[in-house]
This record gives sequence, C-alpha cells and structure tokens, in this order.
Amino acid sequence: MVYEPQYTDPEKVRQLISRTVGYQGNTAASLDDTIILQAIADAEGEVDGVLRKSWTLPLSPPVPQLVATITEAIAAYNADLVFGGATQYRNDRSHIYLRLKRAQELLKMVDNGQLDAGVVLPDGGTGTGDQEAVVINAYSTALFGPRDFFWWVDDWMSPYWKDAHA
Repeated sequence: MVYEPQYTDPEKVRQLISRTVGYQGNTAASLDDTIILQAIADAEGEVDGVLRKSWTLPLSPPVPQLVATITEAIAAYNADLVFGGATQYRNDRSHIYLRLKRAQELLKMVDNGQLDAGVVLPDGGTGTGDQEAVVINAYSTALFGPRDFFWWVDDWMSPYWKDAHA
C-alpha cells in the first residue's frame, strides 16, 4: 500500500531539496518516491503531533499554506538525512538545515498559540480567539523601566539639578 500524503507531495519536497526546478543531480531529490513519501509521512506525523493539541485531524482540504510549508521543510530534511546518511552538514548555512530550523520555530509558535496556523474549524473559527487580540510578551522581564526614559533621577535633589531646572 502506497502512502497518500495529506499536506504536500513528493515533487514539492524535491524542489526544496534541489533548489533548481527539474534538476535532481546528486541530491536527496534523486531518491525514489518510496523514500520521499516516508520522509513526508514522518514530517506529517511531527506536524500532526503539534496540531492535534488544538485541532481535529485530519485537516480537510485545502490544507493551510503554513502547514504545507512546515511539512515540506521537515520532509526535505528527513529525505536529506536518508540520502546523506551520517554525513554532517558542512556548516549551519545549508538551505535544508535553515528551512528545518525555521519550520521548527514556526511549529513551536503554533504550539504556543503565538501563530495562527490558518486552520479553520467546523464552526468557521480558527481556535485562536477570533473575537479578541492576544498580546504575548516574549521577554521574561519588563521591557522598559522608569530609568529608561529619564523619568527617574537618583540625585534629583543635587545642586546641579536645581540649577539646571530652576
């Protein structure tokens, strides 16, 4: 039985890997469909693991673009791992590696509720608070304090302060 991908197809994954339309050369894009489909299945499982917390799966077509993009990036990385074996990337600037990191960040943001995946629920909502805005402070401390705007002067009673503002 052949796996039927839900969020993307092998050709889109091959395009991400090769970066040149129609060229597969000595890249993971030259792998046969069975391996590419397994890479897609693994990627869809990873994405579904996050989406399952908030949405009913499987998603009904059309699949939101963000979900497809994340899935394609993870699938391209999975296929490249099979192709390259244990070979490490020469550096962290590989387009496949960079796409994976971006996809993981986007997936984390979807999981944390910081990003709407574009999934539409049966009631027409998105599950992210359609009626109100959500403000998220990504910093663990206050962004600004009184000293940041010169509203607070420790020595306001100093002679200089009195002379300058008398």
